[in-house]
Amino acid sequence: MIIALRARNKLPFIDGSLDKPGEDDPLRERWERCNSTLIAWMFNTMEESLQATVAYAIDAKNLWDDLKERYSEGNQSRVFQIKTEICLLKQEGLSVREYYGKLKMLWDELEVYLEHPGCSCGASATISAQRETEKSFQFLMGLTSEFNTIRSTILSIEPMPNLNK
Repeated sequence: MIIALRARNKLPFIDGSLDKPGEDDPLRERWERCNSTLIAWMFNTMEESLQATVAYAIDAKNLWDDLKERYSEGNQSRVFQIKTEICLLKQEGLSVREYYGKLKMLWDELEVYLEHPGCSCGASATISAQRETEKSFQFLMGLTSEFNTIRSTILSIEPMPNLNK
């Protein structure tokens, strides 16, 4: 759902980074139309039994937060499980490409559960950079000993290169 909302440039409606315009704001009508579209999209993806509990939602963000609160219980155990899998994953018997692919799959799933603060102060960029550095460390830790020289070389580079490089 997040990917679909991001692709349609609607994520700010549910992540709190786009506030509802004031009554006299000329963008108010457009905002209302987009908000209603988002509510309809979410409503149409729900089972009928759930639809009845949210039928009177008037704000996409509040609806999203309500659903997130109801159904995100138990995420902590899944986050713990994913992080454990990441820590235990080693390249042993895998090509570098296969090893990276398995890590990438776990990182991508973990991202779904992590908070992504929306702000204009630059903190979100700093947090994102820290997460990428952590991924680089995790990748390097799991490589077999034949990559010790390359690992040492990469660790000596400031700043740490992105894994995609």
